[in-house]
Amino acid sequence: MPDSPRNRILINMEGGIIQGIISTEDDLEVLVIDYDTEGCDENEISKVPQNICCSSSSKSADAYVFDFEVCHEPDEVNAYYRWYEDDERKREEQNGIETDT
Repeated sequence: MPDSPRNRILINMEGGIIQGIISTEDDLEVLVIDYDTEGCDENEISKVPQNICCSSSSKSADAYVFDFEVCHEPDEVNAYYRWYEDDERKREEQNGIETDT
């Protein structure tokens, strides 16, 4: 099965915390908006506008906002996708669900 021509991003999380982001593409930027501000210092919390692109509303919500470095690792990302697709197919077969392949 050939790797997808689509851009792929893998976000590695543990305990709700982003541990790393890798992608098939180079030169990506990721901005994380985390509305769970429990444990944040007041100076780490931003007022994030809601519906920023589709509304003239002045509503905002507290959030911890930060950018995250994306590592360019296409072979690793594609390997994880191949594993995932195979695992998903196996689970569907075990549950009696027909697959497209």
